[in-house]
Amino acid sequence: MADTKMYAWTTILNGGETEMVRDRKIIHSRNTIAPGESVSQASLKCSDEAWQALVDGGSVRPYKFPDMPEGYDGSPNDFIMSQLRDDSGEIDQNLILALAQTVHGETVEGDKEPEQIEDEVKSGAKS
Repeated sequence: MADTKMYAWTTILNGGETEMVRDRKIIHSRNTIAPGESVSQASLKCSDEAWQALVDGGSVRPYKFPDMPEGYDGSPNDFIMSQLRDDSGEIDQNLILALAQTVHGETVEGDKEPEQIEDEVKSGAKS
């Protein structure tokens, strides 16, 4: 995953200024990485194990955080799902398959049938 661009999906606290006062750690400032910012293991200066924990836990993902409207109080996943539904409330299968290919660095060709795209996504074949 070293070549894949990764994005923060949660606020990541990454160090900061601290001071020990009478056996207590006082935090003066924190370095925070906001959801949506591009991150890498090197930029976070973390170990392989810590990086893998961020990836496995979903805090860092290989696709961008959704650009949600200010004041939206649902989860990012709820927002994404709301964007995938058509006017009748059904999820557009073609859009899902197109997004799956986009995540894997491919583009969807307009004249392919949904079943052909689905087979390619499942098999990992390139367009």
